[in-house]
Amino acid sequence: MKPLDYFYDHPIAAGKGTPYRFDRCLAGVARVILGLLFKPVVRGADEVRSVPRGLILAGNHRSYLDPLFVMQAMRPRPSRFIGKEEFFRLPVVRRLASWAGTFPVKRGSADMRVIKRSVAMLKRGELVGIFPEGSRGRDGSQRQIHEGLALIAHLSKADVVPFRLWNTEKISPPGSRRWHFPRVKLAFGQPMSLSDPKYDGLSKTERFQQFSQDVMKAVYTLPEPQLPRAELPNAELPGAELPEVPEVPEVPEVSKFPGVEPPEVSSVESPESQPSSRVGPNADDE
Repeated sequence: MKPLDYFYDHPIAAGKGTPYRFDRCLAGVARVILGLLFKPVVRGADEVRSVPRGLILAGNHRSYLDPLFVMQAMRPRPSRFIGKEEFFRLPVVRRLASWAGTFPVKRGSADMRVIKRSVAMLKRGELVGIFPEGSRGRDGSQRQIHEGLALIAHLSKADVVPFRLWNTEKISPPGSRRWHFPRVKLAFGQPMSLSDPKYDGLSKTERFQQFSQDVMKAVYTLPEPQLPRAELPNAELPGAELPEVPEVPEVPEVSKFPGVEPPEVSSVESPESQPSSRVGPNADDE
């Protein structure tokens, strides 16, 4: 059996063997389960998949399932994710995770081995997912940003694509003993480059800090994807509002004959209000 480093240092899912079959099987199972339980709404994934070079995918982190939603959105193009070392303690998990494209990092330290490995993956044209905030934040607020993202972007010359997930923190909220199945949404933004001229003139440290902050600002300002049109209530359909009908002006009465004014019609009084016009023997009895 090949060592785990082999799967980290070679292209994912080379097209044969057990790792390839496992990756394909995992993708199929994830597509069915995630689709049925969470019905993800994704925007911008097609543009990311179509870029023929390595890209860094950077976004917010709210749930253990976050990488699955992003990796599934990138299919059929495989992608990798950096995961915390504690997740890889069990040998079986380590093996299966390596086949699926996930590799460990030591949190709280500058793990240069992981950085070099990520750079090599990007130069091979692979997609590498990173959570710059490190640990999960379930309250939706922005957390401390780690600068490993900027270092990897600097060494690999790869662009960074921001992404944002909604509602994954509701899947297993703190204090809950059961899972919930909210409608998960995922949006991808425009690529960002550390070589942008706006970072010229800054020191290396300042450039890394500013770039990392700009990436996370782009993450948290991504607009939430809308539900598919077929699932929107009629009142929420774009352009579904009824147009205002202009008031029809009152048309003056016009004679059917040119040059002839219509006669004035006097009001007709009720029979009780009209004087008596009886003719007969009793007409002058009063």
